Amino acid sequence: MKRGDVFMEQDRKLLALLDRDPEQGMADLIEGYSGLLWSVCRTYLQSAEDIKECVNETFSEFYLQRDHFDPSKGTLKGYLAVIARRCAIRRHQENCRWERSSSPQPEEVTDPFAHLEQQDELERALSALDPVDQQIIRLKYYGGLTAREIAASLGLPYETVKKRQQRSLKKLLRALSLGLLVALILAALAACAYMILRHFGFVPGYGVDSDPQAGTYILEQSAVIQGELYEIHLEDAYWQNGSFLADLSLYGQTSPYLTPLDISLSGLDNLQPISISQNGLDVLGAYSLRLIYEGDLPQSSASSLELILTLDGTDLPITLVAAEETALEQAGFYSVTEADGGLLAVPRLENGELVVSIHPLNTGPFNTSPSLTKGIWSHYGGPQLPITVTAPDGTVLEGEPTSYSPFNGDTYLNWYFGPAEPGDYVLNVPYVYQYPAAGTDSPTVQLSLSASDGAPVSLSLPGGTLTLDRPFPIDDVTAYCSTISHSYDEAGYTWWAMEATWEGEDPERVPAAIPVLEDGAGTVILNNTTYHNVEAGLWTEPVYDSDGQYTQFRGYVVGTLNGLDQATLSLPAEKLCYRWNHPFTISMTVQPEPERPSYTGTSGNYSLTATPRRTDGAVILNLSPASSDKYMIPTSTLTRSPLTALGATDAPITLTAADGTVYEGEYQPGRQNNASDWSFGDIPAGDYTLHVPYLYLTAPESWHMAIPLPQQQGQVLPVGPVYTCFSGRIELSSITGIGTDPAILEQFAAAVITYPSGGINQPQEAPLVSRLDLSLHSGMEDYTLVDVGLQLFLTDEAYFSGACERQYVFEEGEPRLTSLLLRHAPGLYATDLTFTDPVLRWNHPFDIPVTIP
Repeated sequence: MKRGDVFMEQDRKLLALLDRDPEQGMADLIEGYSGLLWSVCRTYLQSAEDIKECVNETFSEFYLQRDHFDPSKGTLKGYLAVIARRCAIRRHQENCRWERSSSPQPEEVTDPFAHLEQQDELERALSALDPVDQQIIRLKYYGGLTAREIAASLGLPYETVKKRQQRSLKKLLRALSLGLLVALILAALAACAYMILRHFGFVPGYGVDSDPQAGTYILEQSAVIQGELYEIHLEDAYWQNGSFLADLSLYGQTSPYLTPLDISLSGLDNLQPISISQNGLDVLGAYSLRLIYEGDLPQSSASSLELILTLDGTDLPITLVAAEETALEQAGFYSVTEADGGLLAVPRLENGELVVSIHPLNTGPFNTSPSLTKGIWSHYGGPQLPITVTAPDGTVLEGEPTSYSPFNGDTYLNWYFGPAEPGDYVLNVPYVYQYPAAGTDSPTVQLSLSASDGAPVSLSLPGGTLTLDRPFPIDDVTAYCSTISHSYDEAGYTWWAMEATWEGEDPERVPAAIPVLEDGAGTVILNNTTYHNVEAGLWTEPVYDSDGQYTQFRGYVVGTLNGLDQATLSLPAEKLCYRWNHPFTISMTVQPEPERPSYTGTSGNYSLTATPRRTDGAVILNLSPASSDKYMIPTSTLTRSPLTALGATDAPITLTAADGTVYEGEYQPGRQNNASDWSFGDIPAGDYTLHVPYLYLTAPESWHMAIPLPQQQGQVLPVGPVYTCFSGRIELSSITGIGTDPAILEQFAAAVITYPSGGINQPQEAPLVSRLDLSLHSGMEDYTLVDVGLQLFLTDEAYFSGACERQYVFEEGEPRLTSLLLRHAPGLYATDLTFTDPVLRWNHPFDIPVTIP
């Protein structure tokens, strides 16, 4: 289906709803397009009251003349925009005539609820309702309560409240003028938004707090501490919404990924570890970790929270302080629904590009995924449509998000829309993916797979009912399920398929994927491979349209061994994924980038920008390097050696005052990877000279080398040089066989080089060990080649698991890479070794005049 056809179909459905249920249709129309129309009217009008009246008039005019709208000739969005623009121009002309006259202007009405209460027409219509119905209308449209809150308040069933509310509004529709009814609905939406937003707080950089009374606690100061095996950098940490998250970088010779780290946390109640995410090894030799715990605040917590993170016997004290929260109305721009929450958009310009942080506002039985339209099921349930913004000139910009993993604890994503100017924009989110809120039960179903006994089974799931039709036998399971291969057929499985039918409570919310697990059928070992007696998977089929291919959920396939014709399956609630085809349209104003005093020095191809600030009295310099040479990228840590954890010394970054006093800066890990902070303490304001003695750089390139592998102890084979960038080289003088290593067979997750391509695998026998001697040469007078990254085929160094280890020696108090230990399978005579991302030191200082506030 073409994108235009999708919008045409959506418009037809809304027109049909207006005829069938005018109140619900008007509510959907107003919720979907009020932001757009507000933006259109604001182009011509300054007064919020004028804009509101024009928006109301647009909706009223459209309702009365909706038969004139033809979806085949244009979109509803464009049709409404034309009406709003005409209304706004007419109101603007009236204002101009009014201003030229001497007549006093009427007093502006600012309280929509008071305005409604003063309408005799409305009061007469309300008094004609049943007392309970009148109370329901007043609680909803004046109190801003949801149907569930009204039901709890009056002690009525939820469905009863919904039916009585709809019946009452139909009576009001017959009794009231449409303009007053539209105003009533708009007031209700405003009250609903207030009632929803009051449950949230916002902390810039950390997202939405769903429990403002508990608050958000953020890291008071980043820290560096030396442990027995690693230099540990605590880069960020915070507690919010019952979860603690910490980002760390570990510097050391031993990969922390090879063996489980001994990690514990104290200082929170009801602590439970959730995950440890490993983000690999960066070019400066840091192993990145993200730790996530669930835990409650202790009763003693107030303005600060004292925690202790213990990592392999090293205690890391962490002080979190209560963050100052901002109301959502002040934080950004939002769109909310009555029962299902909404979205908060916080736009900004960064280096001339529009960036929008989009935060889910979760209420009710479903939570919106932070990835919105992306994620592991993004190809399921419907065509993929972009998140866009419409610029003031009508240009449509498509957004791309930062990378997202469901395991990394992020609660929102930044979306990048490319170069943009300040002004009024409209954010369009066509749909979102959702999952059930915490506490949802996981249903289980027992199936009889034989043709004679099988019968449809209905399962109650969040948002609707899933009915599984009678199972039927199939021959080729791969034609139904893309995740099951023919290897299962070799094991002797018998396969069935079941079609699934969904009956949803909300027509906009459909299942994207409902994964299934076999439950308790046991396993069997065949040909050294373990198989489950029952296997189950998703039955899916591809759908093709002009927007591309997507996958449609059809049902399930079930396979059994040993003649089983019974199966017990569970549908884990935490894995259910829904596609909510509810579009969000959010008008937002993008402000110019803030101007901050900064100071830049340039030398050769490199520049360094210093931006000073004071935090709690201490002077912090944010230092951001840049390069005009795309093949030489300065590191954000500037003067910090990648071998610091091995004992390398770093020359200090200093500030020299006019009287000659020198202050040394202390490195602080930053949350951004393009700059770092340096703290100089509480020094006097005034003019200083910033001295940065050198820069570390990386070259984002790689080089391959075929390495001969000795087969006997003492065998020495020549290798040769690897020529790198700018006349540099890695001199590989020789490789020497030094014996076997049977001990590695006992190590957890150990690996050895197994293939000529450099591929690694678990050892099947004691591997051979060889020492590859090397030395590093930059080839340029002003540069020192300090270190180089390694890769074995597609495996990054963080996951070598013992297949390759670095060997350093100290010369003049500094570590120097002199060899690599390679563990390889016997009978493998050569392998490919990749050298990547060399780190160089550019031996030129920066001296930059700066003014400290």
